[in-house]
Amino acid sequence: MVCLLFTKEKDTGKVNRIRVFEKTHYKEGKGWANEACEADWGKIQEELAKTMRDAADSSTPVDEIGVLERALGTKRGHIRGVGRVVRRIIPEISSACPPPQQEWQKMQQEMQQMRQEMQEMRQQQQNEQHQH
Repeated sequence: MVCLLFTKEKDTGKVNRIRVFEKTHYKEGKGWANEACEADWGKIQEELAKTMRDAADSSTPVDEIGVLERALGTKRGHIRGVGRVVRRIIPEISSACPPPQQEWQKMQQEMQQMRQEMQEMRQQQQNEQHQH
């Protein structure tokens, strides 16, 4: 986690995962941790250059996780250079699931309705007690 502190972009505050790979596998004066890391860095740089070339708008941020995924590959929910990741939700499923805010509002409405029903039941019970 310490390395993440040094790899946040100053202007956005977001973690730059490509720089995390570099900082965790390359040490000044010592070089790359091993030949595989150096080869992986070359793949990352090639994929990054291709992604930036293909980008329609240069102001669009680079999908760093996508770059690492394409350059290094995946294996059972793990992207090399990133770590364990949650599978992407397909649009059909995500549109069927209401956002948490909508769900929260629905629950609040149901609770309000239940409170009202409880109040009416208490009132009815009190009326019955007064009649006896």
